[in-house]
Amino acid sequence: MNELKCPQCGGARLTPSVDGYYKCQYCRIVFKPESKTSATDEKTEQPQQPVVVNVSVPNTQPQVVIQQKSDFGGCVKKGCGILLILFVIYVLGFFIIMGAAFGF
Repeated sequence: MNELKCPQCGGARLTPSVDGYYKCQYCRIVFKPESKTSATDEKTEQPQQPVVVNVSVPNTQPQVVIQQKSDFGGCVKKGCGILLILFVIYVLGFFIIMGAAFGF
């Protein structure tokens, strides 16, 4: 029969109690010795590794798309805005010059 020792300090001075527990006289911890079958089961049982699970969750939020409508058939977005401004300046200049020439 093997000698029972304290699992914390390794001391052999143990006081048994009625409910199967032992108290170490050196470090004062109270413990219950493991049975032979559970001790052998624990030795054969492999320690469990933590399981890491990666979960991919699709984006469930609605996508908001803002579309701006431009005048002139989208010409301003394409760089035609400056041409329109130059055309208006040309026409106004033409009428100012013609009005001054003819005395309007």
